[in-house]
Amino acid sequence: DLTRVGLVNPADPPTREDMQRLVDRGDTLIIIDALDPAGHLIGADTNTSEGIQKVVRTFIDPFAGRCLLIIDHVAKDKESRGRFSIGSQRKLAAVDVHIGLSLIGSKPLTREGGEARTQITIHKDRFGGIRRGPGNRCGVITWTAAPGGERITHTVTDTHDEPHGDD
Repeated sequence: DLTRVGLVNPADPPTREDMQRLVDRGDTLIIIDALDPAGHLIGADTNTSEGIQKVVRTFIDPFAGRCLLIIDHVAKDKESRGRFSIGSQRKLAAVDVHIGLSLIGSKPLTREGGEARTQITIHKDRFGGIRRGPGNRCGVITWTAAPGGERITHTVTDTHDEPHGDD
């Protein structure tokens, strides 16, 4: 039921009352975009375990039992990229499922239109319910943009049995 999805973009650190109002709204899907800016908003250093724990207590724990999607970014340099996102390894420990998206090939989606594909890879599945194939791959998203970038559509393909090229 996606009828209870809301958008909040705070400019100031949330108070306990602010967080309680968000919890009381009853949203069924909560999206945090992105984790590091949320941490910086409350003065947490997301490169440390203590900072990540502060982010977890502030933004994640209040929504226990709900679907929480946290967007986090990896290092731009593929060589320095680890198994988890930028910052503390505590991020990986705090989540039940960690999904990675990576561009297949070198063709990005542009406003001129066209098509790009991203590989869905499961890095962590605490409960073991996500079906996946070789390399922990579970699917591909094909993004198609109309010329002018007015409309972007996507198709998700279950490819757990198909090997794919570039990671």
